[in-house]
Amino acid sequence: WMESQTIQTERARGDARRINVPLLTQFLDGGAARHQRKLAAFKTILSDPQLQKECPYDLTPEKDREITMRQLKRVTEILPSLPDDDSRESFIFAMGYYDRSVEMRLGVHYNLFRPILKVQGTEEQYQRWGVAADKFEILGCFGMTELGHSSHLRGLETTATFIKETQEFEIHSPTVTSSKWWIGLAGETATHIAVLANLIIDGKAVGLHWFVVQLRDRKTGKLMRGVQAGHLGVKMGRQGLDNGWVRFNHVRVPLDHMLCRWGKVEPNGEYSAAPTAQLAYATLIGERIWIFDSVYNQVGQAAVIGTRYGVVRRQGPNNEQIMDFPSHYTSLMPVISLVYVSRLLWWQIGAEWGSLLRANLTSGTVPPPDKLMDFLVDMQDYHAAICGTKSWTSWEGADAIEQVRRTMGGHAYSAYNAVGSLFGDFAVTTTGAGDNIVLAQQSGRYNVQTLRRIRQGRVMGRLGQSVAYLQEFNSIGFENFHLDAFKTSNTETRLDSLVKLLRNLAGGLTLRALERLETEMKHKKISFDEACKSLMMDLVQVSKAQTSFFTLLKVLEFSYAAEELKASQELRKVVFEVILLYGLQQTVNQFTELLELGHLNVDATAYIRTLHGDICLSLRLICVTLTDALGFPDEFLRAPLGRSDGDIYTAYFEQIMKSTKFRDHPDGPVAPYWNSLVAPLTSKPSSKL
Repeated sequence: WMESQTIQTERARGDARRINVPLLTQFLDGGAARHQRKLAAFKTILSDPQLQKECPYDLTPEKDREITMRQLKRVTEILPSLPDDDSRESFIFAMGYYDRSVEMRLGVHYNLFRPILKVQGTEEQYQRWGVAADKFEILGCFGMTELGHSSHLRGLETTATFIKETQEFEIHSPTVTSSKWWIGLAGETATHIAVLANLIIDGKAVGLHWFVVQLRDRKTGKLMRGVQAGHLGVKMGRQGLDNGWVRFNHVRVPLDHMLCRWGKVEPNGEYSAAPTAQLAYATLIGERIWIFDSVYNQVGQAAVIGTRYGVVRRQGPNNEQIMDFPSHYTSLMPVISLVYVSRLLWWQIGAEWGSLLRANLTSGTVPPPDKLMDFLVDMQDYHAAICGTKSWTSWEGADAIEQVRRTMGGHAYSAYNAVGSLFGDFAVTTTGAGDNIVLAQQSGRYNVQTLRRIRQGRVMGRLGQSVAYLQEFNSIGFENFHLDAFKTSNTETRLDSLVKLLRNLAGGLTLRALERLETEMKHKKISFDEACKSLMMDLVQVSKAQTSFFTLLKVLEFSYAAEELKASQELRKVVFEVILLYGLQQTVNQFTELLELGHLNVDATAYIRTLHGDICLSLRLICVTLTDALGFPDEFLRAPLGRSDGDIYTAYFEQIMKSTKFRDHPDGPVAPYWNSLVAPLTSKPSSKL
C-alpha cells in the first residue's frame, strides 16, 4: 500500500500535476497523428494472444526463436488489414517496442532488405523481389559483414565473378573469413539474401556490388544448392532473432541478379561504375538513424523502470526515498534527457533523410547530373553526421542502461526486472551497423577534410549542412562564451549559448586536429591517410564535439516547430529544461577540451557544473511524470520493479514464485541433483550435529 501511495504522491506534486502528460506523450510521439497510430497499434498488440510473449526470460533460445516467428507471422497477417502505409509503419515500430527480437526480424527484412532493393535496384528489379518482400512472400536478409571483416568493407572477400559464356555471376566464399556473419534471419528463416561482394570481370576486381541470391526453398526451407547457412547460437541478447552465417560454394545466379541501378555489367562484359562507391552503402544511413529510436525504446524502458524503483525504494536512517539522494537523481536525470533528445533527433533526422531519399532514390532511375551532384553532397554530409550521432548516441545509451542498473542495486541483476536484457539487446548497437570507433573516426575525418579544403580554397559548390559553419569559423572565428549572459534564467537563451559553445568546440578541435595532421605529414613525410591513422583519437575527439553540437541543433529545430510546445507554455518550459540538461551534460563531459582551447574558464565550469546539479534536482521533482510520458505499458516493460502502480515488491515476489514454480511443491522444492550430488556430502554421520 505504501509503495502505491508513494508513486501516486509523485504524480500529484504541484509541478508534475501541471504537466499535460497526454500532450507531452503526443509531442514525443512526433505529433497527434503518429500518437494515435501508436496507441491503436498498442491496443492491437495487447489484445492479440498470438502476438504475446509473456515472460521471455524463462525461454530457451530455440523456443524464443519459435515464438518470435509466430509473432512475425501474425504481424504479416495484420499488416494488410491496416488502412495505410503510415499505420503499417507505426504497427511495425510498436511491435519492436513490445519485443526486440521481433523488432530486429522486422527491421532486417523491412528496413534493410527492402530498402537495398529500392535504393540499389532498378524499378524492374524492385517489382520482381521488392513487391514479393512487401507481401512477405519472400523473407530477405542483408549480407554485408563477414567473419573476418565488418566495418572495413573494402576488405570483404566474397566474390561475384562474371561468367560471360553463361551470362551469370558466380558467388563464392573463398576463405573461412569470407563467411557472411551476424546476418539476421539467415540462421533459419530467410529465403533470400542481398549479398555485398567483390565484382570480378576478366580476372579484375572492379568494386563492391549487391547481388540477390536465394538461400532456401520457399516451400521446404531446404538450403539451395551450393549454399551453407546456420544460426550462431546463444548471444548476449535478442535470442528470438536467428542471427546466422552463410557461405557460398560457386553459386551461380543470372546476370539480372546484380542490383544495377547505379553500376552495371553488360552482356559483353562491359562495366559501368556507380558515380561514387559510397552509393553502395546508402542503406546503412537509414539503419543508423533507426538506432535513435532504439534509444527511446530500450534506454527509455530502462529509465522508466529505474525511475519508478527509485521513488518507491526507501533507505537510510530516515527511511528516505533513494531518488532524493543527489547521487541518485544526478545519475538518472541525464538518462531521461538522453532518451528525450534521441527521440526528437529520430523524428527530425528521420524526416530529413526520408525526404532526401524520396526526392532522389525512389523512382528506380538515376537523377540527372546536376541533381545527382547535389544529392551526393547531401548524402556524404548525412553519412558523416550520422556516423557521429550513431556512435555517440549508442555509446551513451549503453552506458545509460548500465547506469540505471547500478542505481537499482542488486535487484536489477535479476533477469525478471528487464534491465539486464535491455542492456544485452541494446549493446549490439555500439558495433552493429558499423563499429562505433570506426564511424567516429570517419565523422571526425570529414570535419577535418572539409576545413582543409576550405583553407586550401578547394571548395567547389556548397558545403553540407552539418559542416557549413566551418566556412565562417575559418574566416572570422566565433564569439567567446559570455558567462554573465549565460546566467540568465531564460532556458532557451541558455540553450542558444550552449549551441554556440559546442559549435566553437567542434570548430576549435577540428582546427587543432588539422594542424596536428599537417605537422605530422610534414615532419614524418607521410600521407594524409597515414597521418589520420596516427592521430585517430584526435578525430574521435572532433567527432564527439561535432555530434554534441549537431544533435542539440537538430533537436531544437524539431522542438521550435512542434505544435504541442506552441500550445502549452508549461510543456515548452519542461521540454526545454530536459534538452538543457542534455546540453549541460555534453558540456560537462568535454570540460577538459573546452578549458584546453580557452572556450571556458574555471569560473564558467564551476557555474555550469552547479547548474547541472540544479537542473537535475528540478527534473527529479517531475521524474515520474517525465517517464510516464514515454508511454510504455507495464506489459511492454515486463519488469515488476517498474510497475506503474508502484506495487513493486509484491509483483517481484510473485514473479519469482511463478518462474521458479515454488508453489508446485507443497513442502518446498528439492533440488533435482540433491540425492546424487548434495546428499553424499551432507548426509555423512557427524559427531557434532
